[in-house]
Amino acid sequence: MKLTLIHPPFATLTAVPAGICLLKSYIETHYPHQVLTMDLNLGMFEWIHNLPYNQRKTAVQEMGNIEPLTESDVELQRRVLRTGTYKNFSIEEDVISALSSQDDFLQEFNNAFQTTVIKLLLDGKIPFGFKVIDFMVDFVLSTAPDVIGISVFSNFQFASTMALASIFREKFNIPTVLGGPAMLDFDAFELMTAFPFIQYIILGEAEESLGTLLDVLSSGQEPHGIPGLVYRGREAKVHSTEAALIGSLKGLVFPDYSDLPLKQYYNREVTLPVSFSRGCYWKRCAFCALHHTFRNHYKVRPYEEVAAEIKYLKEKWNCNLFYFIDLSISAKHIEYISKKLIDLQLNIQYCFFSRTTSEYKPELMVQLRESGCVYILWGIESGSQEILNSMDKGLHPEKMRIVLQNSHEAGIKNYIFILLGFPGETETDRLDTSLFIARNYKYIDFVCTSIFILDQNSKIINQPDKYKIKVGRKLPFITKNGEPLISTHLLDFHPLDASVKIDLTAYICKYSQLYWGPLYLGPRGGIYYEHLLNFFLDKQDIPYPVEKMVEEIKCRKSMK
Repeated sequence: MKLTLIHPPFATLTAVPAGICLLKSYIETHYPHQVLTMDLNLGMFEWIHNLPYNQRKTAVQEMGNIEPLTESDVELQRRVLRTGTYKNFSIEEDVISALSSQDDFLQEFNNAFQTTVIKLLLDGKIPFGFKVIDFMVDFVLSTAPDVIGISVFSNFQFASTMALASIFREKFNIPTVLGGPAMLDFDAFELMTAFPFIQYIILGEAEESLGTLLDVLSSGQEPHGIPGLVYRGREAKVHSTEAALIGSLKGLVFPDYSDLPLKQYYNREVTLPVSFSRGCYWKRCAFCALHHTFRNHYKVRPYEEVAAEIKYLKEKWNCNLFYFIDLSISAKHIEYISKKLIDLQLNIQYCFFSRTTSEYKPELMVQLRESGCVYILWGIESGSQEILNSMDKGLHPEKMRIVLQNSHEAGIKNYIFILLGFPGETETDRLDTSLFIARNYKYIDFVCTSIFILDQNSKIINQPDKYKIKVGRKLPFITKNGEPLISTHLLDFHPLDASVKIDLTAYICKYSQLYWGPLYLGPRGGIYYEHLLNFFLDKQDIPYPVEKMVEEIKCRKSMK
């Protein structure tokens, strides 16, 4: 059978979709099927931006009263984001303008697209006949697929996924399979009840399940018992199994990027993802549910296979920039990986996610820098020891400071994540976080904030009394006639202690300006924060009154 795998809008234009490219190579290696991958997210925006302005305006305004980017906007953001000529611009003005104008347009267009598509689907109509959607459909149909797979990474891709699934099924009668990590955010039965055009959903790791489903579809049989498969049977009954897992990652095939226009992504040069593990080795953070995707399992690939993949991708695609997409890599594991990379003398650059543990000694940091590491993304979350303990992070502010210093002195940039609004967090705790950032200002290159949300798969949900919260209902994702139709994995909650309530949005604006200054990248960093990592920009050399800032925070703390 001929399968077309799609990465749908809306997602960052800097990240190459690793999942569908791995599925392509896995299925073509182990099953008798042909697979083609397609980045509709990149393709759609390239199509929009390449239209003459009047046609571009017509195309986007079908979804709402949206003003598209002008020719000069498009030209500037392409020069800045694609060619790497940001050093010819003012960092404070032109580069930030190019990033934020595209961010604003993407966000506005996404909101209008979601509203228009979901309303039509709830009214029982197929969202066909819009220029943007028709382009996507024609693009996919040009591959003459027998089966279509759509990989959904985030909820921002929900509306486009549902629009395409309804059209391919209802108008063209092509079997369509939904998968990807975001599908675990929803109740599959709710989805299939709300949208009868959905035929197949694969939950979990899809390599073996998708290959087996293709075998079954090619034989005309009903797909009983395939791990992770949720499907609507011939009797219109929905069947489900537990989320799929594959076994050992040893010998995992390398992803195949041959179908994608790698040079068109919005990076200064070809930049590719690579993966060492699945799941999280720590698995204890009270707020986190990301490891739920892998049913709390953690597995790794052999170090030499990871290094061999990087070497292969470098040689095949002339790629020198890589980013690990693992949830977190331990110091021990990255030590061995970096040794393999040094042995191969690849002359690459890479970044990865990790925890600021005491194993990150100066000598390890020097080794990482020698292997090509130029950026580490740290899950700091808080500068308050009490909150770190409550989160079960297993970290200490002073030890975190030493790790950041070791990294900085080895020539590796530090990008830290801060989580605000964790249950029980007080103003004093938040000031501790600001104090941590201020005291370690010279070691930190970017600060990215997020606001706590309660996930039904997190540890907190089982201990609401410990965290002093009252848990409410699931948060509705889509409503119909004022009633929840589809919910997410997120839950409403309320602190039992009214004194800890705070307007976190106002807090972020206030403290980012006052204490974090040019380090601050904003909530989630914006759609282009990955782009900034791929650029590996230097921290702006802006004089900052650190000592005065520290004293002011201490003063505020003493008043609490």
